[in-house]
Amino acid sequence: MTKSLSMLDEDEWLGEFWAPDDKDDTYPGILSYSPADGISLSLQLAFGNETMEKSGMLNGYCQKLGLVTLFGCFVKTNGESNCTTKLPVIFASLLICGTDTEYVEEGFDRCAFELSNFREFVHPQGYKLDDKYSKDAISIAEIEGAKISLKKSVTGTYLAPREISKVIWVNPENDRFMDDIDSASSKVAKKHGIDVLYLKKDIGTEIVIESDKKELISYYNLMICSITDLFSKLIVKESVPVWISLFRNDGEKESSYKVLQSILTSPRDIQADKNHHFLTVNYFDIKDNFNNLISTWNAMYSDSSDFILNVLREHIRGRTNSLQHAVLLISALEQWFNKYENDTVGEKKYDFIMCKYSTDDLNQFLIEKSPVSKKDNESIGQLISSIRSTILHPQRGGELDLCAFANISEVIFVVLLRAVFIKLGVSQSAIDKIGVGDVPVFNVQGKIDI
Repeated sequence: MTKSLSMLDEDEWLGEFWAPDDKDDTYPGILSYSPADGISLSLQLAFGNETMEKSGMLNGYCQKLGLVTLFGCFVKTNGESNCTTKLPVIFASLLICGTDTEYVEEGFDRCAFELSNFREFVHPQGYKLDDKYSKDAISIAEIEGAKISLKKSVTGTYLAPREISKVIWVNPENDRFMDDIDSASSKVAKKHGIDVLYLKKDIGTEIVIESDKKELISYYNLMICSITDLFSKLIVKESVPVWISLFRNDGEKESSYKVLQSILTSPRDIQADKNHHFLTVNYFDIKDNFNNLISTWNAMYSDSSDFILNVLREHIRGRTNSLQHAVLLISALEQWFNKYENDTVGEKKYDFIMCKYSTDDLNQFLIEKSPVSKKDNESIGQLISSIRSTILHPQRGGELDLCAFANISEVIFVVLLRAVFIKLGVSQSAIDKIGVGDVPVFNVQGKIDI
C-alpha cells in the first residue's frame, strides 16, 4: 500500500475544479494542504454555484492526484480584488483522491489508517525492527455493522536467499563466512519453500474498519474521529490520523483511494513526549480486552457531543483556560455521576466520585494545592464544591491564584481519566499507575484581581 499523502506534511497541487452537477463549467485553482490550516482551494476565477453550497461537495482534477472530491466545503473571500470580483477561498474538511461523485455516493467497503503516536503505544520504537510481522490481525473487535482490526504494515526491499551477504558486513572482512551465510540461507529457504526474502525497513500498526455493507465517507469519518479520540485518551496525548485510505470492491477488483482530513493541528503539538515503557497505558494493557474496550467506547461515543469526553479532549489538547476549565472539569464530575452512577440514590455526587475513582495521594495533592482552605470537618467533595463556588462567585476585592486552579484542573482531569479507563476495562495495573506522578507541572503563574 502506497501511503503517499501524509497529513503531517504540507503540499499543494494545481488543478481545475467544478460543481458535481456542472462538469462543463470548470475553474482553475490551487489546492493546498497543511496540518495547521487544513484543506483549502484558492480559485483563480470568481465562483458561485448553489449546488456546491448546498451539498458541500466539489470535484476536480489535479496534477499528481488525478480526480479529487472535496467534502464539507464552504466559501470564504480572501479580500483580494480581481477586476470587479473577489477571489474566493474554499475550505474543506475531507479530500478523496482518485474518484468522483459517483463512487463517493455509492460508498466504500473498508477503511485503513494510522495514528500519530500509535506506533509507540503498540511497540517501543527504539526496537521497532524487533516487532514481528503477521498478515493476520493482532486484535479484532466487532461492533454493530462493522469489524475493527489492528494489523501490522511493513515496508522493505526484495532480497534473494543468496543475497544476504549484500546487506551485512563483518569486521575484519571474511569472504568465506559470507559465502557460508548465503549458502546456508539458500538451503533453509528451499527447505521451507521460500523463494523471496524481504529486508524489513519499517514496520507499524494500522487500524482497519471493515463494514458489513458499503458505507459513505461520512460513516468512516465518524469512526475515524471516534477511534482517534479513544487512543488520544489512552496515550494522554493528542493523536491524529497520519494517513487514510478507503477501499472499494466492485466484484472484479479492489480499488484504493487516498484521503486527506483537515486535522487543524500543528505537528509539534502531537509529538510523543514518552516512549512505550513510560506510557501509563500501552497496547499490552488493552489487548486481552480489546473487543470489550471498543464496544464500550462505541457506546460512550455514540453521542459525539458528550460533555465529559469533550472536556477531556480539550484538556489533552491543552486548549484550556485555568479558571473556566476548572469549572468545566468539576461539572464533568457531576455529569459522570448523573450519567453512569444514577443508581446511587442519596449519595453526595463529588464525594462518591472521589471515593470511587480517586486515590489518597490525589486527594492529598488536591487539598495541598487548593486555593480554598479545607475546614476540619469538610469532606473532599465539599472542598470541591467550595472551589467551584469560589470561581463562580469570587469575593469582591480578592484574588484568584491561577497556578492553584491549574493544579486543581489536573487532579480532576486525572480522576475523570481513571473513571473512563475503569469503564473501558483497562488493566488495573495500568490504572493503579495513574496518580500524582501523572499530573504535569504547569508553568502557570500570577493571580487575577477581582
